[in-house]
Order: sequence, then structure tokens, then C-alpha cells
Amino acid sequence: MGLQAFVVAGVLAVGLAFLALLALGTSEDAEPDAAAAQRVALTWTGAELADPPRRVGDTWEIDVRRPDGSLVEVTLDRSLRLRELDEELGRDGTPAHDEVAGEPRRSAIAAARSAAGPGAVRRVERERDGTIEVDFLAPNQTVIEVELDQRLRVKDVDEEEIGDE
Repeated sequence: MGLQAFVVAGVLAVGLAFLALLALGTSEDAEPDAAAAQRVALTWTGAELADPPRRVGDTWEIDVRRPDGSLVEVTLDRSLRLRELDEELGRDGTPAHDEVAGEPRRSAIAAARSAAGPGAVRRVERERDGTIEVDFLAPNQTVIEVELDQRLRVKDVDEEEIGDE
């Protein structure tokens, strides 16, 4: 009886160890890493230079710099599928195509200023849905993003670290 109990205990111990290793091996280690996200972003843009990827919730964001001086933010989901390409700078560092200029820019900044508080304007861009996002660099070196509706009313305000926008 003693030997049989010993064998059963050994089999149970080995089985539990196997299950523990299996559980550890199927954790989030299977998720693609930052280097893989960077390679995918470079492939989508045809460029050769990208900033280090950053995690934003369940997505990867990678700033890709093209040889013509443009900068594109590539957003990938957790499986590295493309979610969005957002041109941040045009050729030779000129404003991107979605950058708001002139009187609409001044109006958007004025509308967003009360929600953002003090800080320098970093960009004002029109989103696909017609809303406008105004980004301010706050004195504490964070970025305050103010989203305005089409009538320039504040819809949302987010504060992010300077490298996360």
C-alpha cells in the first residue's frame, strides 16, 4: 500500500507540474513584441526608420520617418493588424494634410484653451469623423489633447505623457 500511494502521489505531482508549465507557456508570451510591431509599421509605410513602438491600451503606436521628411503614426492592434495610418508631418516637415490652418485653427485653439489650461499648441488636426483635436504641451511636460465637435464644443480631454500621443 505504501508503494502504491507513493507512485500515485508521484504521478499527480508530475501531472500538476505539466499543467503549470502549460499554463505559463500559453500566457501573453504569444503576443507579438515591440520589435515585431516596428517591422510591420516599416512594411506598411515602405520606410526604413521608426521610433520605438509604444503601447496605448491594446494597440501599438509607431512613428515612422520617411526619407522625404514626412512622419506617419502607424497604429496596430495587438495582433499587428493595421488600425490606422495618421500623417503627422508632410514632406520636408511641412504640415500634414489633416492639419487645420488659418481662421479655423485659431478658432479651434480658442475653443480648446479653456479645457487645456496653459501650454503651447503642438498641433491642430481634423479627424476622419469631422472632429478636431487640439494638442497642447502643458507646463508639466504632458500633452493635453482636447477633442472638439464640429461646432467647436469640447467633447473630451485627455492627458498623456509626451511620447504617447
